[in-house]
Amino acid sequence: MPTDLHHFYHADAAPGARCTLAQDDARHAGKALRLKNGAPVNVTDGHGHVFRAEIHFTDRHEAELIVGMPADHVSPVSPLSLAIAPTKNADRLEWCIEKAVELGVNEIWLLHCDHSEKTTARIERLDRLALAALKQSRGTHLPVIRGPFSLEAVLRESDAVHRFIAHCSSHRERKELEALTSVTGKVLVLIGPEGDFSMREIDRAEELGAAGISLGPRRLRTETAAMAVAAIFGLSSIS
Repeated sequence: MPTDLHHFYHADAAPGARCTLAQDDARHAGKALRLKNGAPVNVTDGHGHVFRAEIHFTDRHEAELIVGMPADHVSPVSPLSLAIAPTKNADRLEWCIEKAVELGVNEIWLLHCDHSEKTTARIERLDRLALAALKQSRGTHLPVIRGPFSLEAVLRESDAVHRFIAHCSSHRERKELEALTSVTGKVLVLIGPEGDFSMREIDRAEELGAAGISLGPRRLRTETAAMAVAAIFGLSSIS
């Protein structure tokens, strides 16, 4: 995928489609990027497909993409799904979502846990931040953000082949973070709240097939732990 072409998103992108851009994107294309009628661009549908397109302005604040053939490059889908407990500070969760999308995380679940200080999240705002991060990073996979759900509900609903719960209980059996790099197939990693998962939750996760995992000797914040996991996958599969 040529990196010199500007990158847009439209859910309906497909060969032959005419896709109307959102007004913010149209204004940005005309004013900030200074694109002209007929300028070549790339557009992704958020599901891993990238297409050549031309941009055409129909008004000062309106534009459409005339979509052509698929681009030469198709990025691989990341195998990683993250389940994250919302942080007490909403800004930290928003930062985490943004960086997870930049690193190519495929799916994001929000958790409410026994020790959670916050059990709600503004999903619509998180979706907007995820979309902005996708376009900024030239990504091709827009993750679905779901929840918040209980740990048990996520483990029952997820179709991940491999499940891990990152917790701080050193007296429990835990694999090292590097173990994630040797598995094949979809992976789900659960990241707990500021107070960590409860013993009840760890027990239940293990009963449902999740293996304990250590992120190292330091106690990491929720958003830092999520980024440590995302980086393991993202640096090799980022699109």
